Amino acid sequence: MEPVTVNDLIEYSNQKFTSKVIFRGPSFQIVLFAFIKGQKLPEHTTPSDVFLHVVEGEAMVSIDGNTKPVKQKEMIKLPKDIPHAIIATTNCKMMLIK
Repeated sequence: MEPVTVNDLIEYSNQKFTSKVIFRGPSFQIVLFAFIKGQKLPEHTTPSDVFLHVVEGEAMVSIDGNTKPVKQKEMIKLPKDIPHAIIATTNCKMMLIK
């Protein structure tokens, strides 16, 4: 396999945020997301901890009602069973490891 640029693996959509599984293993998967400024991932929970790495742009991430900015090259843990949501403050691409 040749090296790839993560940003090139997913495109933006004006209709809604996009997502794409780029790796699926026996115990984890990696999912890319692309958000246009203002697009949201509604509040939800997950059954396991996940890690969100911003590869381009910036977003506000809400975890259990506490909102924090997460910028390019930063990563944040989203704990299992705790409500979280995302809103893009710029066009942004993220890698989710779960």
